[in-house]
Formats: sequence, C-alpha cells, structure tokens
Amino acid sequence: MENKEINIDNPSAMLKVGTLLHGSYRIESYLASGGFGKTYLAKHLEFNEMVAVKEFFMKGVVHRGMDNTSISVSNPVNREQFEEQKQKFKKEALRLRMMDNRNIVKVRDLFEENGTVYYVMNYIDGESLSQRLKRTGNPVSEHDMVNYLLQVLNALEEVHSLNIWHLDLKPANIMIDKQEHALLIDFGASKLINPGQENHSAVCFTNGYAPPEQVIQSTKNFGPWTDFYALGATLYKCLTNQDPPTTTSIEDDGPRAFAFSSKISDKMRNLIMWMMKPRRADRPQSVNEIRDFLSHQIEEVEGVTIAAAAPSPTSLMGAAGGATMPAASGYNPDNANTVIKSSDDNKETKSNNWLKYLLGLAICLLVGGGIFYFLSGSDTKPAETTSITALTVEGTGTCDYVGNVDEQGLPHGIGTATFQDGRKYIGPWVHGVMEGENAQFELKEGVFMGTMKKNKFDNGTWTDKDGNYFKGQFKDELPDAGTWYKPDGTILQ
Repeated sequence: MENKEINIDNPSAMLKVGTLLHGSYRIESYLASGGFGKTYLAKHLEFNEMVAVKEFFMKGVVHRGMDNTSISVSNPVNREQFEEQKQKFKKEALRLRMMDNRNIVKVRDLFEENGTVYYVMNYIDGESLSQRLKRTGNPVSEHDMVNYLLQVLNALEEVHSLNIWHLDLKPANIMIDKQEHALLIDFGASKLINPGQENHSAVCFTNGYAPPEQVIQSTKNFGPWTDFYALGATLYKCLTNQDPPTTTSIEDDGPRAFAFSSKISDKMRNLIMWMMKPRRADRPQSVNEIRDFLSHQIEEVEGVTIAAAAPSPTSLMGAAGGATMPAASGYNPDNANTVIKSSDDNKETKSNNWLKYLLGLAICLLVGGGIFYFLSGSDTKPAETTSITALTVEGTGTCDYVGNVDEQGLPHGIGTATFQDGRKYIGPWVHGVMEGENAQFELKEGVFMGTMKKNKFDNGTWTDKDGNYFKGQFKDELPDAGTWYKPDGTILQ
C-alpha cells in the first residue's frame, strides 16, 4: 500500500495547544502529519525540555471527540484494523528505543491515553531534506549530501544489524539539525524480517522510492538492498530536485532515465545508478560496500580503469614507509572492472582522453615510483573491508577498526574506529591517520563534525552534551576562531 506524504490537515483533528498528556507533556504546537500519526512539539514540565510527541491517529478511521483530546473509531467495522495498526505503532516506538545511535531519533517515553498511543522523542531543531528542497527551490550541494549520506549510512548500519529494514527512506524522513547532524526518522513502515522470511502483513511504500520487491510486497526478498534503492532515489531527488525515475524507465532506458546535471560528479552518478538497479542482486548488499565505493578515487581513460594517484603515506607511531599505489578501484555493479559512463562523458573527444591518460601516467610515475596498472579486462576490485583489533592511533589512543586499509594494512579510506574509552570515529583516513572532510567523532563530552587533520579537529562544529555548539577553527583539539551558539541558534555570550 502506497504511503503518501500529507501536508495539510484539518485543524479540528489536532490536539489543542496547552493540552496536557501523561501529566508531564504540554502541547506547544503542531509539527506534522502522516497517514498514521500526528507529531507535536511539547514541553516536559518537570525537566523544562522541548520534546516531540507522536500520536497514533489513523486518518479517515478515527475522529477527535468533543473534548478535543480523546479519539474513537468512527465505524465499528474498522475497530480490528485500528487495534492492529496501534500495535504496529507501539512496535515502531520499541524498535526506535532499542537503537542507540546518534543518527537515529531517540525515543524517550511510550504511553496509552485518550483511546490511543503516544511516544515521545528528542526534538530535532531543524528541517527535513524535503522541507529544505521546498524552502530553497534548489538542489542540495553534493558536498552537503556526501556529509548526510555518511551519517545515514551510520544509522542504517545500526538498523540493518538488527535485521530491521526502514522501508520508507526519502527526503522527508531525513532530518538535518542546526549543527548539520543528519537523523533518520519515521520507522512506521519498518519491518523486523530475517533474510528469506515471509511476512504476510502489508508494507507501506512511497512511490518512486520503493524497489520492485517492495512494490509487489515480496517480503522474503527484503534486505539492506531494499533500503539502498530508496537511499539512491533520495540522493537523486536531493541532488537534482527532480522526482526519481521509475523502475520501468530504468529498465527500459538505462542511464538515459536519469537527468543528472553537470554539477554532479561521475562518482555520485555511478553510485545512484548502482543503488537504483531494478534487480536487487545488482545493488549494494551492505553499508560497507557503499563506504568502500566512496573511499576510492576513480579515473577512466579510453575504457581503461586505473587507480588514481595515492598521496604520500603518513607515518603511524614512527613507522615510516615509501609511497604506495593502492589496488585499482573501478567499480561497476554489473562488472567490477569498468566504470559506468554517463551520456555527458561520451561527449569527450579522444584528444582530451589522451591528455587525461598522459597526466594520469605522469602522476603515477612520480608518486608510485613508476608502478602503474593497466587493468582493462582484469579482475582487480576495491580492497575488501578489514577489521583491526587494538590499533594504536598516534596521540589518540587504542581502538578497534573496521574499514578500508592500504597495502601496508593501515586504515585508508572510509572507516570506523571504536576506542577503548568509548569514543567513536567515523570518517576518512589517510594511511593510518584520521584526516579529511565529513568526519564524525563522538566523545562523552560531545560530538565533533567536520574536517580532521593529523588525528585532530581542524574545522567544523563541536556540540557539547548540553546542546551548545561551536562553529569554526580548532587548535590543539580546542575551539579557537569561531562562534559559540545556544541550542536555539542564538549566540552564546
């Protein structure tokens, strides 16, 4: 059954401002509605904190009573359906409650009242990607989308580890707060399904974001790849501000079904087309496959896929090494030895291709000591994801690492480090050093998001446990040149 966004609601069906729920939560304003619930901004009176409260409210099935608070089923015939969906609503809250991830909205309370169910979440002071597109009228920049993508992948890694599939990924269900944190919301369509297991209850979906196996309700074929299709469609919508192509048009027209602008990189085009393959086996099968794809640089010359030049390696705990050439990393979902070419790429002249060839060869000779790989027709693939136990990171501590590595076995590319004291780093590495953009470092005292340089915060946002945040430059791990803000966005004096 298709799940459409609902933007307009009947004011008489909403809880009134000032309504008190569960003796603790006072309704402050209305936020949004969906087919199965209404969300409100509320204040916890004891703690003086703002929260979001979601009320189970089946549009067209229930109505608000004369007291403007209680609800009842309009037609007794729908009572059984109401009770069934109410239990699913409670399961949604319980699933969210069991997840402890900074990129997933956190559930704080669950209770029954007024003939229905409510659950309470942390309030996200920001907007969804759908709201941003409508507000600006412009696509989201690729730089920003890569940042959000890495955070959503962090959330999906947690979700998928529990054999839960979100099943309704779209711009409206990715919230971005004022510190540029991306949070995955609305697990109303989610299912706890073991691979290959049949589930006979209907699954909601949003047209354009659901792959074929979800549209035909083939639940036994659901898996991470189901969410990845929707994530690819979300990337497409955000980067183009156009509706995603249908699976039929993708099957019929291939790459021509996608209307990419010239501002979108070849790598992002390839990623989106890979994630939106109609056949589920042709899509990424895990979060780490997508991270692996993002961590490799790709060049293509006259149909030959080569590895991009590697930067000089950085020493790790005094262990120096010579320049290395990583394994080639062309990545095509249909053939790991080639890169998908867009229609724009075909417009390049042969002379331009030969210039790219000569430039690539010169760089590889300089940096790699003359080692160069011609890989046309070879079976070389990107490096596999590796786990390293008790890795020592200079000046930072000892951690367990999962991610890409270089030829010396050092973290290189996108990876996750969990330190012995509970700190967690997710982001780019360069030969054993935390370095690059779109990094996230979680500590007990707060969270850093931004650019790392030589294992240290360089430029970005630090948010403390009270919600105050600093934006600017860092020096010796401390805020240096920038501005402190309160949680509401006003400047902290």
